[in-house]
Amino acid sequence: MIHEFDKKDLVYGERGGSLVFIPKYLAVELVNLWAALQSSRTWGELKSRIGDERYQEILMPYFENFYDELSSELDLTREEAMEQFQARRGLKDLEIGDRLPEDDDLFDIRDVLGLADGDWPEWPAQEMLNRVPDKI
Repeated sequence: MIHEFDKKDLVYGERGGSLVFIPKYLAVELVNLWAALQSSRTWGELKSRIGDERYQEILMPYFENFYDELSSELDLTREEAMEQFQARRGLKDLEIGDRLPEDDDLFDIRDVLGLADGDWPEWPAQEMLNRVPDKI
């Protein structure tokens, strides 16, 4: 649990010749997230290290891609598509993305959609811009 005073504690670092300030709790979260991404051997290990909210952030682009493909073929609601996606969980012959990963599936950091593009997780410098008043 993050206490109110913790949200006011800032840390900083240098990036590209500029100082970047973000809340300490977010810096710790991002450090732990990156450590888990780089060292987890299975999807279950990753999930246990990063928590359900961050894990769902990783899975959502897989579902979005699945939904986009499926909706072009079938007239399904998002809920119906999610049911189909979840129903494929145990089908090990399908690639992850065509099904949800099982806890014992091998994890490869390169499989995290958006990571290589910088779309996920949040960047400290961008986070700082979201928190700093426009006048600054």
